[in-house]
Amino acid sequence: MAKVALFIFITAVVAISFALDCSDVIRKEQEGVLSWLGNITFNAPVSTGPSGWTLTLFFDRNFTGVGVWDGFVSFNRDERWAEITNRNSTDAVIEAGEKKSLRFRVNFDGERPNPDVPEVISLRFQDIELCN
Repeated sequence: MAKVALFIFITAVVAISFALDCSDVIRKEQEGVLSWLGNITFNAPVSTGPSGWTLTLFFDRNFTGVGVWDGFVSFNRDERWAEITNRNSTDAVIEAGEKKSLRFRVNFDGERPNPDVPEVISLRFQDIELCN
């Protein structure tokens, strides 16, 4: 058990030290008046089991909502984070190194024509930082 915990700790430290810039992981596909559509693409740093996975996005400013097509979302707009989890058991297991892609939409308030657009400043998969 101690060897497993040590392996997970070392994996997390290595992953954090090599975290990418978020523009390398998140691509904006479309920008609207008060929303933008993005795609997250990454290689899973660890495997997940039948209980599923969690992807957490942290933003630089408040937003009004985050939506996804292939998962469930909970968020706290004031604390500026959104948590995405797998939708069902068929997509719960991801192998370490497997490429994962997920589309999402960020909605926000703002004065037109130049609202403050929230940007993702950090992304974590299973609490391992993928970008910052």
